[in-house]
Amino acid sequence: MKKGRWVWLLALTWLAGGCCAHPGVFQKVHQSLKTVQEFYDPLLKDGWELNDTARRAVVAADTTLLLAGELQRQWCPDPSKAEQLELQTKAAQELAQQAGVAGK
Repeated sequence: MKKGRWVWLLALTWLAGGCCAHPGVFQKVHQSLKTVQEFYDPLLKDGWELNDTARRAVVAADTTLLLAGELQRQWCPDPSKAEQLELQTKAAQELAQQAGVAGK
């Protein structure tokens, strides 16, 4: 019985450590998600369907949010995917700025 407790204790300790191989990945994903959400709602206002730049910005934001959602669901996301997400976030933010939505 004591051996089983040690196994559970070790398993819980390991789980509590989270994604120890890539500790900063979740913060990068969260920051990218937060950045896109800041300009996404204003981007969808004022007839974005009629503006080609705004449409491209919406598509870029949608794909960025999709990737961020997928990375959030993973136990330990690949750091290269988080870097790709950061690049997509910057590109989407630039398109939103070109469409007239102020971004930081």
